[in-house]
Amino acid sequence: MILTRKVTFSVLLCIFAVLQFACRRDRDDAADTDTSLAQQYSSIEQSSNELNNLIVEVVDKDTVTSLKTEGTLTPSVLYSKTIKGDTLIVQLDFGNSNTLSLDQKLRRGRIIIRVLKNKMWASAETQDYFLNDISIKGTRTFVRSSLFEADIESSTTITFSDGSTVSETASREIVLTEGMYTQDDLNDDVFSMTGSATGKNKNGVFAVEITSPLKIARSCANIISGAIQIVPEKKLPRNIDFGNGDCDNLVTLSIGKYSKIIALK
Repeated sequence: MILTRKVTFSVLLCIFAVLQFACRRDRDDAADTDTSLAQQYSSIEQSSNELNNLIVEVVDKDTVTSLKTEGTLTPSVLYSKTIKGDTLIVQLDFGNSNTLSLDQKLRRGRIIIRVLKNKMWASAETQDYFLNDISIKGTRTFVRSSLFEADIESSTTITFSDGSTVSETASREIVLTEGMYTQDDLNDDVFSMTGSATGKNKNGVFAVEITSPLKIARSCANIISGAIQIVPEKKLPRNIDFGNGDCDNLVTLSIGKYSKIIALK
């Protein structure tokens, strides 16, 4: 009888401990509503999307004319190109002070794009480049595995106006899913992107996974659908949902049961 009481008491203690831990975990989860990392990372994805579009147009058309007249770039951006050996080198110069682009974003600085003659390899890098006064330092390398597929390796660091930074190193695969049979019209091109990354901000390191392929339309300056999950150390995953296909700058950020909609800059 005494043994039974001791066993029962021990079981009750275990149950109490489990409940205390569960309650504390619930309180910790409920208190975790900091979406700053997800917002910062969304900016990386949007800036990377812009570089992707620039590379694709230079590779396919040896120009950025459509982006200057009906896309995202300001018509006054200076476009120059040189050829060194088998490599085409294109420079886009927005100047040293902000200029308003067609997508109503402010840009300054330079973007350098290099393309091999066979168009199976390309790269892009930024030089003193700012988007809406956010510094974007990055390099991207495209290696085509076929006419409609490419592997992307990238390294990006973004510095915000408050001095905070976020950086990532990513490996992605991009596939042309629509528009492959109308090569004279790039605006109907739609891409699907998958992959993963690792990154760091002031709070530590994090891992990134595209959980639903990102849909990127050349006719839109923003990612139009797809989802990303960011997993920081010792915290709940941060989820970014880019929407259901509408061309807008709205994304849904969620942490556990908490979520909010924000407009990307």
